[in-house]
Parts: sequence; C-alpha cells; structure tokens
Amino acid sequence: MASIKNFTGIQRLVKLCKDRKERNDSDSVLVACLAALRKIAAVRAKEEFIKLGAQELIEPRLWDAFLAHSSKRESYV
Repeated sequence: MASIKNFTGIQRLVKLCKDRKERNDSDSVLVACLAALRKIAAVRAKEEFIKLGAQELIEPRLWDAFLAHSSKRESYV
C-alpha cells in the first residue's frame, strides 16, 4: 500500500482547506475539498490523515470543520 506522501492530491486538498488564500477565499472550494477528503478518508487509514494534521477536517462534524476554516467569520447563532 502506498504511503500518504505519494498522494499529493490529498496534501493539496488539505492545504486548500486550511489556507483560504490558496482557495481565493472561496467557501465553495472549501466545501468541495472537505467533501473530497471525507470520501477519501472513508477508504484510507485514519492515521494517514493524522500525520498530515488533517484529522479535524475529516471528523467529527462537517459543519465544525467548515466554520473553523471558512473565510466568513459570521455567527449563525
């Protein structure tokens, strides 16, 4: 099985989620990247995402991950 280092696409998705400048402050790109990472995480080992510092992107709640990395700092409460 290939190591996570060979999956530069996953590393790019993580970077796009965490760095709003990389995604041009687009929350639509954030949602797409979070969805892609969660699909990949469903079939990959959780430890691989922990090594990338991406655990908070794949669990526990999608909404929490979105709010943590969104370019909009609004309160929905």
